[in-house]
Amino acid sequence: PVYSCRAEDSIGKVADMMLEHKIDAITVVDANAKLVGIVTSTDLIRLLRDQDWTVKATIPFHFQRVPLFATA
Repeated sequence: PVYSCRAEDSIGKVADMMLEHKIDAITVVDANAKLVGIVTSTDLIRLLRDQDWTVKATIPFHFQRVPLFATA
């Protein structure tokens, strides 16, 4: 399926849709469902960076090492 948002949708709503559907891009359509743009995960990262986020900010989760193969 193709997931879409409107230009007036909030960034939070767009990010939530992308996370929910595990997608890296979402189309932006007008009231007539005509394509007017696209928002990518890179756009969201750039927005965070441009909002004066500090490089020292910590990520709120930790990666866990998981074995690739089960051992007997």
